[in-house]
Amino acid sequence: MEIVNFTSLDQKETAEFLRSIYKEMGWIEYWDEGFDNLYKHFNLPNSGFFLIVKDNNKTIATAILQKLDNKTGIAKKFYIHKDYRGLGVAQNLLKAFIKRVTEIGISKIVLDVVKNNTRAIRFYEKSGFKKYNQKPIDAWYESTRPDVFYYYYLNL
Repeated sequence: MEIVNFTSLDQKETAEFLRSIYKEMGWIEYWDEGFDNLYKHFNLPNSGFFLIVKDNNKTIATAILQKLDNKTGIAKKFYIHKDYRGLGVAQNLLKAFIKRVTEIGISKIVLDVVKNNTRAIRFYEKSGFKKYNQKPIDAWYESTRPDVFYYYYLNL
């Protein structure tokens, strides 16, 4: 397994992986998810970065950082393929993610988690993230939905 930067060559495989996560979780893929052009949708590299974990040239995990401002970034699409959960992939990806975050000068990571995603909630809490009340902001749609999401932060 290797953690690498997402490139346009990873588009098809990574979009298929993301769609498999949505299907597993019972989520609806809306037109504005950006799966058909991930590089453009997430404004890479201008707005942050996109890491993927590959095993035998197959995307098995993803993690995106989008900058909110010069010091705060939102963790997005932090997903692990179901066959790789419990094997340390998430911890290794989070470690690499935090390393990259600090390299670009971000000192606080925020994220949203669907309230019924207990597995992710446990992972973030065990990893040092703290729950907080997020005020709605235009640059972060999920921040407008406290009925659906919990919000977490990690100061670095």
